[in-house]
Amino acid sequence: MSISRFRSDELTARELEIATRVADGATNREVGEELSLSSRTVEAHLRRIFKKTGVSSRTGLAAHMFRSGMIGGLSAIDWIFGVELLPL
Repeated sequence: MSISRFRSDELTARELEIATRVADGATNREVGEELSLSSRTVEAHLRRIFKKTGVSSRTGLAAHMFRSGMIGGLSAIDWIFGVELLPL
């Protein structure tokens, strides 16, 4: 699958949750602590996420999610839960 064809609905809810935290800069350990997972489980999820998205690094994942509009003005976690920016 090419990166340009990636859709967020191809990731499970848990994978999307992990991907957005990683894209926000969290380490495997931090993600694991937040989600009550071991860092090895987070690592396994990341391998599947990389395969599904066609990227090979955390930086590549963050860049791809930004280009796809999944992260940007909002934190990735806000994006998952549908928090919207309010006009100033």
